[in-house]
This record gives sequence, C-alpha cells and structure tokens, in this order.
Amino acid sequence: MKNFTIRNILFLTGIFIFLISRPAFPVTIPEISATLDRDRISLGETAVLSVAVNWDGEASEFLFSKPPQPPECRGVEVTGTSQRGITYRTGGGETHQSIEFLFTLRGTNEGVGRIGTVRLYYHRQKEEAEHSLSSKPIEVTVTTGGGGVFSSFRSALIYIGIGLAAVIVIGVYIYFTIRRYKKKSNEVISDYVENLEDDSCMELDHVRKYKVRGEIDEYLEKIWEILARYLEQKYTITISPDTRNEVLGGKRASGISEESELELSRILKTLEESRFGSYQADSQELDDLLKRVYSFIESQKNHSAD
Repeated sequence: MKNFTIRNILFLTGIFIFLISRPAFPVTIPEISATLDRDRISLGETAVLSVAVNWDGEASEFLFSKPPQPPECRGVEVTGTSQRGITYRTGGGETHQSIEFLFTLRGTNEGVGRIGTVRLYYHRQKEEAEHSLSSKPIEVTVTTGGGGVFSSFRSALIYIGIGLAAVIVIGVYIYFTIRRYKKKSNEVISDYVENLEDDSCMELDHVRKYKVRGEIDEYLEKIWEILARYLEQKYTITISPDTRNEVLGGKRASGISEESELELSRILKTLEESRFGSYQADSQELDDLLKRVYSFIESQKNHSAD
C-alpha cells in the first residue's frame, strides 16, 4: 500500500511538471526568407536583395538586437541598405508582421556570383535569451552587357544590321511614295489639260447660235474670248492691247509647235480683221473660222498627249 502511494505521487508529480513546462499556446517562431529581384546582373548595374522576416502577432512580440550585417558576396558588392516594416490583417482578424532588410547590390565581376547568408538576432519580450535566424545563400549571374548598348561585337553587328535594314526600308518607302505622288500629280495635270480643251471645244459649240441669230459681232467676240482664255490657261499667253501685235507676230507663242504657232497667228489676224477692220467675212468664212479655232484647240490636246 505504501509503495503504491509513492508511485502514484511520483507519477502525478511528473505529469504536473510536464504540464507547467509547456506554454499554454503554441510558440510563434519568425520565418526568414531572401529573394533577389533578378537572377542576372550586368556589370555596373544593380539589383536588390530583400531579406524578409515574417511572423503572426503583434509587432512588439520580437525585438531585434541590431540591423543585420551585409552578406559576404562574390561577383557583386553591397552599395546600400535600407529597412521597412509592414503590418497587415487578414479577413479573420489575424495580425501579421513583416520586416524587410533591403541590400542594393552592384555587379563587379563577370561570372557566377554568390550572395552569402544574412544573420538576424532577436529575443522575445521579457526574455533575455537571444535567438538567431539565417537566410540561405543565393547565386547570381553577372554579365558584361551593363556598360553600354552593345554587350558584344556580335550584338553590335546585329544592331547595325537592323539599323541599316530600317534605313533601306524607309528609303524605299519614301522613293515609291514620291513616285506615286508624281504619277498622281501628272495624271491630275493631264486630266486638267484634257478637260481644258474639251471644255473650250464645248463652249465653241454653243457659239454657233449667235451666227444663226445674225449676231455676228457677238459671234466673233465669243470666239475671241474662248481662244484667249484657253491660251492664257494652257500656255500663259495673255492677249491684251499691249501684247496683241507680239502674239500676232508669233513672239509670244512659247511652248507651241511651229506649225501651231503659224496657224494661231493666222486665226488671230482673221479675228482682228473681222472684229475691228473693214473686212466683212461671209457666212462660209465665219463657219471656217470657228472650225479652225476648234481644230487648233483639238490639235493642242493631241500635242499634250505626245
């Protein structure tokens, strides 16, 4: 009986010690992680190493002894450090904490570089025992393309080739655009000239009515006006009192063939004599005059096409 009691007392005492030695709630342990914003760095360029510590609970639960020392590196060097803290809550009301230690790294030597571990020291509130966390090392590739536009002779040739091809394409495009524009302009000018002659001949067709009515002076005046307007628009030849004699003499008929120049001079003389002189043309001569003007204008259209 006595032995049984002693055994029970020892058993209960062991359970009691076990229970009081365990915390009432699970112990929160911070988690550390390290990430690099790129896995390739050109010589002279920079990347950012982020070492983050995360835990659930209040921010004051852990106290960090001091900022961590920069990691030992190969192929890169640490050029700057910074720190930031983040607190956020989830939809369930749980609080999460995060502290980030940022290290700016610059590529110094070509090849495969290495970023060593970052060690953090902390302790809990109302505890003196110090704990530590260590990140995992990270490898990074350092290339030679950071100093300029061309990272190698081959890439320089590629860029030059692309540039030359672009210049050739642009040049060909401009060349054909100008040709198309000139062709279109010539077509427009050709259409205008052709329409000018057609319009002038159409006006001459309407002049016949004045002869039928016996209005000979109006008949001759209209022929003169149509021919003068045509010459001014087609050849910039202006028939005025000051230039009439020069046109009649063939001195102002530039751009017209020699045969057309002679015919124009004869037509203008006939019109002058019939309008202002004493010569009275008969009905047949008036018809012939209109036909000659009509033929002259038509022949200029054929001459333009040639």
